[in-house]
This record gives sequence, C-alpha cells and structure tokens, in this order.
Amino acid sequence: MLTGGEGNDLLAGDEGDDTYIFNRGDGVDVIEDSGGYWDEHENWVSANNVLVFGDGITPAMVTALLDQNQNVTLDLGGGDSVNIGWRERPSIQRIVFSDGTQFAIENVLSGTPTANPLADRVIHQGDNFSLSVAGTAFVDFDGDSLNYIATLADGSALPAWLAFDGATGTFSGVPGNWDVASLDLTVTATDPLGQSASSGFKLDILNAND
Repeated sequence: MLTGGEGNDLLAGDEGDDTYIFNRGDGVDVIEDSGGYWDEHENWVSANNVLVFGDGITPAMVTALLDQNQNVTLDLGGGDSVNIGWRERPSIQRIVFSDGTQFAIENVLSGTPTANPLADRVIHQGDNFSLSVAGTAFVDFDGDSLNYIATLADGSALPAWLAFDGATGTFSGVPGNWDVASLDLTVTATDPLGQSASSGFKLDILNAND
C-alpha cells in the first residue's frame, strides 16, 4: 500500500497488484506503474492496481483530463490531482471510494457504466419477489441516468409472472406452482449516449414443499 501524504509525490509500484491511497490535501501525485506485464506468449496481462480515494472525495469531484500525449490526470480541484499515466495502459485498473463505490478505470475514461456482480437468489413458489438493481449493481461515473432492460440470458423474454421496471431497475412478481424453474437472467444498463454494461444472476424458484 503506497501513500504520499501531503505534498507532491511520485508513487512507484512494483510487479504485482498495488494499492495507492490519495486524500484531500495530498497535492499533485504521479503514479508510475506498468499496470501489467507481457507473458511468455507476448500477450499483455493487466494488473489489478487500485487507487483508493479517502473520506470526503466523491465521484462527482473527480474529472479525468487527457493531455496532448494521451496521459491521464484525475483532477479533484483545489490543487489536488493524480496522474495515472498513458491512456492505453494506465497505472491503475480500479478506483475505489470511501463508501465502497468502485469503478473500472476503463469505464471512467470511456464514460461507460460499470456493472458489479449480482448475487444469485433463491425463492419459493408463492413468494412475493422484489429486487432492485439500480444504484447497486450498476453505477455511472459521470452520474448519468441509466435505463435498464432485463431478459433471460439467451436474450428471450422474461416469464409472464416476472415483471421488470426499466426506469427503476426493479424486478417484481409472484411465481406459481407451474413457474418452478432455474432462470439465468441478464440485466443491461444503458446511459444517454448508448453506452451499456450487463450483469447476470441465477434465480431459482423452488416448490413450496422443498
């Protein structure tokens, strides 16, 4: 774990996955890290380096700036910033905020929504099922509103008993005896520019006597 503290610092990582800490008032920091390595087959393997922002820093405060050499600076205003290197191979792969919200750096730079894993669910026939995925499974670094669609994993429509509200990202419904099944579901969130991300989960509907 590397932190520069107050003042302008150069933080240099090593091979492997590194964590960098940045707090308000830390000034202008530069992170130097290869962000990965070439394997024996000459394929680029990305690392999992993480930049952790401290208390009081929110996504709305961070602006990604690109200079003429395609180097990226995450600017927080007030003289605070973090340079994360070349756009094509940034020194970090994830940004994590103090409330646990996290973004893939590629999604930050491209403006694409970030999809987090959805936990599998188990319910019984007759249960009143309700699940909202908005704001938890999907987040947008730019704060754009997202629209949601849900399908079975093969792209086909949801079963008749299971409704999905695309504006709120909420599933609801009560399965009957004939709806006992194991469903693979996919949810896709799309921002106003048409950029999207998807996440899936399994919903098992058991017989009430199981």
